[in-house]
Amino acid sequence: MQAMLIMMTIFGCDDSLTQCEYVDTAATRYETVAQCDAALETSLARYDKADYPTVIAVCQDPDKPPQMLAGAMPDQSPVATSPSTDSTDEPPLGSIAMLRNFAEGLLTSIRATLPSNETISAALAKPVHVVTNSYSWVIRKTTSFH
Repeated sequence: MQAMLIMMTIFGCDDSLTQCEYVDTAATRYETVAQCDAALETSLARYDKADYPTVIAVCQDPDKPPQMLAGAMPDQSPVATSPSTDSTDEPPLGSIAMLRNFAEGLLTSIRATLPSNETISAALAKPVHVVTNSYSWVIRKTTSFH
C-alpha cells in the first residue's frame, strides 16, 4: 500500500477573490496534512512578489476530488471539450481543468469563511489560515503587486 502524499498548490487571485489561477505546485510532498500545513506560511512567503494581489497555498491529497476539499462547486459554463468527452467525468488529476475546478471550489469555500467581499481587504491584513482533517489553506495579500 502506498503512503498518502499531501501536495501544496499555490494559486494567485484578484483583489476580490472572484478569480484565481494556478501558479505552482511545491516540489515537496508531505505524509500528513499537518506536516504540509506547518510549511504553508513559509512556502507562501516565497510568492510574495507574485504578479497577483492575493496568493493562496493549499495542502491537499491529490487523489481526492477538488469538490470534496473545497465544498460545493459553483454552477459555471463548462470549458470547451472534445465531443467524445463524457461531461460527467472528473478532469484527470493534475490537469489544468482539475486545477481550475479546484480553484473555483476553493474560492467558494474561502468566500464562505470570510465575512463579506466588502471586508476582504480588512480580513486579509494578516494571513487567513484554515485547517481541517483533510486539507488546509492560507490566503494572504502580496506586498509588491503592481
